[in-house]
Amino acid sequence: MCCDAKVSTDTVSGETLGKVINLGRFQILIAGVVSGAIELADIYREHLSEVALTPENILEQLRVPPRIKKQRMIEALVQSTLGISYDEFRNSDDNKIDASVRNKLWSAIHDMTLGVELIITGFLEEKVPLIFRLAWDEVERCSPFACIGSGTSAAEHSLYRRKQLWWVFGLQSITYGRQRSLGSFRRLSAK
Repeated sequence: MCCDAKVSTDTVSGETLGKVINLGRFQILIAGVVSGAIELADIYREHLSEVALTPENILEQLRVPPRIKKQRMIEALVQSTLGISYDEFRNSDDNKIDASVRNKLWSAIHDMTLGVELIITGFLEEKVPLIFRLAWDEVERCSPFACIGSGTSAAEHSLYRRKQLWWVFGLQSITYGRQRSLGSFRRLSAK
């Protein structure tokens, strides 16, 4: 797993953040809204410590923490806007809340996104490497690699062009070392 350390706002940026979060047998690489990504990583840490993961259930179990985070975001939005819980808002009479406020809030809930992207890597007991990506609020299994953040399209292009297919070359051969004399990258084979 590799990444930069760049964090930015609309006006400033800096190389100040470690973007890999260790969860024991899984690691998470984050991109997007940092505070939201860290909160989501904490939800993953708690959830993964409570469930037994198998090859059959891992994808569905990795989809649970984003749902929890989204529910928290919706609850916070409704409470900060109306001062009532989301359940009270959902179950309230149409006459109790102004129709324009209700419609704006439903629209905001509909348009809400997590604002983060994650790569989740690790191993199950079978020692098979697993790569998952959370992008556009959906978790998917990836193979042979995953990319996130603002450089996704360039990274994917480069990796596909270099034929980074672990099932063809083996995981150990897909590492790069800096060739000092040329200043370029070369494939290091595991011999």
